[in-house]
Amino acid sequence: MRDAGSRTVHRADVGYAEARRALSVSAHQPPHAPAAVARVADEQDVVDLVRAARRTGLRLAVRSGGHSLSATHLRPGSLALDLRALRGVHVDPHRGTARLGPGTTVEQAAALLDGSGWSFPVGHVPTVGLGGYLLAGGHGWNAGAWGAACERVVALDVVTADGRRLRLTREADAELLAVARGAGPTFPGVVVGLEVRLVPGVPTVVRRLLTVGGEDAAEVGAALDTLRTERLPGLEVTVFARRTGPCGGGPRAASLTVAGTAFGADAEHARRLLAALDVLPGAQGAAATVHGGLAGLVAALPRHDGEALWSDHAWSDRPWAALLPDVLAAVAAAPTTRSSVLVTPAPPREATVDAVHRPGGATSVSAYAHWDPVASGRPDAATAHAAWARAAVVREPLSPARYVGEADLTLPGRVQECFTPEDLARVRAAREHLDPDRHLWSAVDPTDAPLDEERGTTHQEEP
Repeated sequence: MRDAGSRTVHRADVGYAEARRALSVSAHQPPHAPAAVARVADEQDVVDLVRAARRTGLRLAVRSGGHSLSATHLRPGSLALDLRALRGVHVDPHRGTARLGPGTTVEQAAALLDGSGWSFPVGHVPTVGLGGYLLAGGHGWNAGAWGAACERVVALDVVTADGRRLRLTREADAELLAVARGAGPTFPGVVVGLEVRLVPGVPTVVRRLLTVGGEDAAEVGAALDTLRTERLPGLEVTVFARRTGPCGGGPRAASLTVAGTAFGADAEHARRLLAALDVLPGAQGAAATVHGGLAGLVAALPRHDGEALWSDHAWSDRPWAALLPDVLAAVAAAPTTRSSVLVTPAPPREATVDAVHRPGGATSVSAYAHWDPVASGRPDAATAHAAWARAAVVREPLSPARYVGEADLTLPGRVQECFTPEDLARVRAAREHLDPDRHLWSAVDPTDAPLDEERGTTHQEEP
């Protein structure tokens, strides 16, 4: 295959292992091996590679910059397109919008937007690219006030599986735009640019962290249940649970960290918002840190370079007074103290925005397994950590039951649990429209599904 403007490495080439490894933020990846990995240079490069792959019969898989922990971009015999080099933030102050490259990271976007006097609900992980983050739904900062980030996507530039360029807008193709807002790795096109609606101004961000013992979980949960009903604009409250004692030591071997992040007009306003946490046990001793704008907040967040990661997710409608003790019991069994469970309010839906992203419950529960793949020395380490993450989140009878951006999509039927039946039908209809010959791998395809040589489709798409 001609390399166009990209750097394309094939399985026999020096550098293939490194290129494949760079497709995920996790140091652990499943063994599936693409035929080649292409790190694209620009949008025309994507067009050229897509057309070349079609001529040579290679199917395409896309790594668009999200966490990619389920490795839906690793498909045997495919050409994996790495979009990380498609970066940039171009603000239009007259329209209050910005065009984002899918490979632009959270920390890059936060810094550039702060400098331009605008804000946007970027994600909570500094190194994650915005393409995959926005396609999945975009559960970002200050979601209670700013909403899910995908609902601020007003246009998409897409390269189709046959190499055509499309611009999706509410006027030009409202249905495909709605599907793109939340389809995640099931979206049937290569997104090379996203136009988003910005938030005017840069808030002053002040953060307060409070750690409490497992014995206070029910009391803390009840207080937070009351606080959540007050819906204070500009105050984001999340809870992290981590093991602090011996594995299997029960809830007393784990602790909760309540993180209050206030987005105020100034530091004094932000501190007034954070005063709502004073009802929690031990809150008086929790100091507040002023981060300035979003860029300062994101810069202070931890990185996980070199760590192996796995995640799973479930929506919940349980009160936090009942949920948090169970979360503590689950995290007390985590194989390492670096693993955690994150509990956050679900972002509210904007009634005027059509999207397949749809929180199934009032609360988001995510389990994150972290481990050192070298220090563990166990060939079955990934299996054990994945099993813990899956067990740590409990599926409730909700539809959808999971968030496609953080759920473990490696299990059969998991993608389907991330959508309502009606929205899954919309995703499939979009695929029939944009990629009827199945040249672009979708997360709904089993990894080892055989290809129909006459039509290019898989025989085993999940129902």
